[in-house]
Amino acid sequence: MTSLVRFPDPSLRFLLWLEWILLGLTALGEIRQRFWLFDERSPLLSLVCIALLCVLGLRLPQKKLSTKLVYAALNLSLVLIASLIGQVQFFFLLCVVLMLRSCLVFGAKGRWLTMAAMFGIFVVVQSYRVQSLRGQFLTDDLQWNAGDATRPLMVGASLLFVLVLVFLQLMIGALLAERTSRQQLAIANTQLRQYALQVEEIATLKERTRVAREIHDALGHSLTALGLNLSAAIGLWAQAPQEAKSLVSQAQSLSQSALTDVRQAIAMLRAEAIASKPLGQLLRDLVTELQRNTNLQPHGSVQIDHDLSEAQKTAVYRIVQEGLTNIAKHAQATKVTVEVQTAEKTLTIVIRDNGRGFNRSQTTSGFGLRGMEERVLALEGTLVVDTAPDEGCCIFIQLPLMNC
Repeated sequence: MTSLVRFPDPSLRFLLWLEWILLGLTALGEIRQRFWLFDERSPLLSLVCIALLCVLGLRLPQKKLSTKLVYAALNLSLVLIASLIGQVQFFFLLCVVLMLRSCLVFGAKGRWLTMAAMFGIFVVVQSYRVQSLRGQFLTDDLQWNAGDATRPLMVGASLLFVLVLVFLQLMIGALLAERTSRQQLAIANTQLRQYALQVEEIATLKERTRVAREIHDALGHSLTALGLNLSAAIGLWAQAPQEAKSLVSQAQSLSQSALTDVRQAIAMLRAEAIASKPLGQLLRDLVTELQRNTNLQPHGSVQIDHDLSEAQKTAVYRIVQEGLTNIAKHAQATKVTVEVQTAEKTLTIVIRDNGRGFNRSQTTSGFGLRGMEERVLALEGTLVVDTAPDEGCCIFIQLPLMNC
């Protein structure tokens, strides 16, 4: 059993207070009838039933159907005792309280059954009270005429009572549906945050794996060759100083290449630099870095007239960075062109070089190109690679512009 008082939901707390207000009004009606109107009947039985209804309202069954049925039977019994024996004045308020509780305890079918029971109690109590008044104050002839006169009143009161019950059921049903929707939305938001964290962790792991592979493939190769050249130079230093000098010169070039790889790896890991600068400036920095490291004279055109989300900004930067890195390492190009433009609904990236190119159908292990494809697919874009051996390479990318 779950305590209604412990529910944090404001609508359920409101219903609990509403129940207590209705029960309090019923109790005040009994006290007023006895002490202000000098009714000879004792209100003790009615007040006891009202107090027990208050106690039952503190806890509502939520799981077992048998417990719910016993709970509903206890409430119905108390209302019947208070109405028929205790002659409680505002017994229809007790029926409203029971209707409120049934909406919190039962499903839709149970609520309609409870409403039918409430209507039956209302008709029985009203008929019993009318018959008691007839027998107490009216003669047989007057009872006949009074019966004809009170019948429309009974029908009207019954219809009004049914409308009140239906309104209460619809109102509470809407409150409970809204509460359920908010709970489901809170759960969905929690799951979404968890998924976002998982995606972020996976993306971070993939980025680290990519950087690790880049360091292993490029820096590891350069350092290995550097060590071999230095070892050979030491061995030839005395016998063939000219060859040793040539090996040392090659080692120096390899050290510069390794230093460049280290800088590129560090740039890949510095995500905060992407967030802190405009995309146009970041792309121009990439072109400048390529020019400084390779002595190429790249041409660039950056025209971004739309606001990009952080995901788009990062993806464009990484794609261009990866493309230029591949050109610097493998293309042996003399001309490089980078174009980034935004149209009404698309962002276009073109990276073109006049290098040695490659056979696209036979290149399956290009980690950088595969990373570019993954980024483009993640943003629901398209990537086309136009290349052939000794004919250069052109990478054409289109990304849909998303709302920021």
